[in-house]
Amino acid sequence: MCEDDAETPELSSFADESDSDGSEESSRDSLEETAPRVDVASVVDTAVERPRAERIELGVELLTVVDEEQLALPEAVSRLETITNDPTVTREILDAAETRGVIDRDGATIRRRVRGPTVEFERHVVRRDGEYDCRRCGKSLSTGHFVQFETGEIGPFGSSCVRTVIGRD
Repeated sequence: MCEDDAETPELSSFADESDSDGSEESSRDSLEETAPRVDVASVVDTAVERPRAERIELGVELLTVVDEEQLALPEAVSRLETITNDPTVTREILDAAETRGVIDRDGATIRRRVRGPTVEFERHVVRRDGEYDCRRCGKSLSTGHFVQFETGEIGPFGSSCVRTVIGRD
């Protein structure tokens, strides 16, 4: 158990004792009045998988921006695992990138044929303070680094893992 984990409270401890009529509607109304509004677009939930097509597009886009011209297949797969842990989707990303002419595969090596825009840290990497786990190494983070692409963003990463993912280590 993590140090920050507290004992989970009983559900009954969330009951509103002042609501004597037990009406769900009056309870819902009071929650809507007192609950803070959350900007859903600003919340990052890495537990929810993206749609398959979006993961494929992000993976192909990631392969276009890596700094190395050539990567060992295991290294490319390691980077793609920051987007998906599904080996079938990883294979589909590699197949789509090859079909589109982004990469050539030669045995256990991939060679980038299309160079996407260079990832500029000041412009394409966003830092957000919060409680995160690095998508590459799993380490707990107080500041997450997110790489923004046209298709979406990937992250959070620690400061060294974000460099590794885009090939600047």
